[in-house]
Amino acid sequence: MIIDSSYDTFDLKFNIDTSNQQYEQGFHFDKEAVKKASAEIKGRLRQNGYKGLVNDNYYKGVGAAVESNWSLDHKLQAANLNWSVDTSILRYGDKLQFFDTNNQAVYRSDTGTLFSVTSDTWTPFQNVDVVNAFDEFCNSAGIEMERLGHLREGRLVFASAVVNESWAVMDTDDIIAARLLLTNSHEYGKGLTVKLNAIRLVCCNGITRKVSIGQRSLSHTNGFSKTAVQAILESSKQNFVDLGLLIDKLAQTQVNNREAREILVETLGDRNEQGNLVQYDDQNRLVQSSFTAFANHTSIGAHYETSRGTAWELLNCVTEQINHHSRSAGETHMNSMWNGGKARIESKMVNALALAYVSPSRNKQAQTVGVSAF
Repeated sequence: MIIDSSYDTFDLKFNIDTSNQQYEQGFHFDKEAVKKASAEIKGRLRQNGYKGLVNDNYYKGVGAAVESNWSLDHKLQAANLNWSVDTSILRYGDKLQFFDTNNQAVYRSDTGTLFSVTSDTWTPFQNVDVVNAFDEFCNSAGIEMERLGHLREGRLVFASAVVNESWAVMDTDDIIAARLLLTNSHEYGKGLTVKLNAIRLVCCNGITRKVSIGQRSLSHTNGFSKTAVQAILESSKQNFVDLGLLIDKLAQTQVNNREAREILVETLGDRNEQGNLVQYDDQNRLVQSSFTAFANHTSIGAHYETSRGTAWELLNCVTEQINHHSRSAGETHMNSMWNGGKARIESKMVNALALAYVSPSRNKQAQTVGVSAF
């Protein structure tokens, strides 16, 4: 059904024990309990726009919650971002007698942590400049900065804001809330990137999509440009609408068990030494546990009519596994969700479902939903 000749091996170990403590805090597989939790979530929306719920259940303790009315210095201090990135000549040798004028060391000013070795044309984007540009955009756009922090000892800095948009899937209680995520890397070969997080509130599963204008990220070789950062941030507005339309289409599309298993195996399945997909019974835990949850409707939020034997339910069976049943936690988990193996798994699954059920070539009568903006 879906042919993806490329196959990445993701080093993920899944724990499918559904007695996990995080599910004892309001999210259960019992349908009545899930409905009650859904009602509580709707109540929180009226109070604080899901802010507390997302902070507690999505970010996994990474970063610090911040208030939009705080000063820039207060935000940086609360998130432990009140340090600079410095560069120095690269010296080496047993007495440091040699030096390289074409390369430089990039390091964290307060701890001395070496971030990278770069060419002398590479310019660091300082935390204060990045957060200030994001802060100014949030103020002008009328959205609220929610969280700041860093991963991997400061190598990746992030800022997240609550977008004043939510999407009711097929006009039901299945609510998707938007977050705007800006990340800046202090490592060579990586830059500043803006992403859109669409978080499903009943389970805090997240779908992350990059936002760009003709390029993937802002390069450090051109120097920091507040205007360029804000232009990319501005372009994110249509992306959430496009993603919502795609989700609606997936929620309208019925998928039987045979199709679900085929898509999971073909998209996320293991292959043998000859490059052929192995049988389902020999597949990895991600494939098997996602299919089991789909076939038995045991994923969180499966009580919604939009998530009952649909492509949307199948997607959430996968994202629930990588969001909540993986053994990785904290910074390791968030880095993987935004930039690593989990992000690639999610992207492959979204793209596979879009190709199978949204592409005009597969269903010429279906409403066309543009996915190129993702």
